[in-house]
Amino acid sequence: MLARHSGDADKPRILGTFNEPINDWLVVLHVHVLHRPRRQVSAQSLAESGLDPLARTCRFMLTEEAHHMFVGETGVGRV
Repeated sequence: MLARHSGDADKPRILGTFNEPINDWLVVLHVHVLHRPRRQVSAQSLAESGLDPLARTCRFMLTEEAHHMFVGETGVGRV
């Protein structure tokens, strides 16, 4: 994993979305608004896991997802 270079043509990023070119910032904002809530629901279910290390990690992820959704919503609102 330490040798991995994200975005390299020989080793593309794992999530296909991040391999696509972005020509417009409005697309980035819409990704935050439309896709992040789904990820937040997944993180919320994992945060309620009986496996404590997983649950603690997911609490941080929930904070991060809320931030991304805020950035998307305020950005679209400004546009």
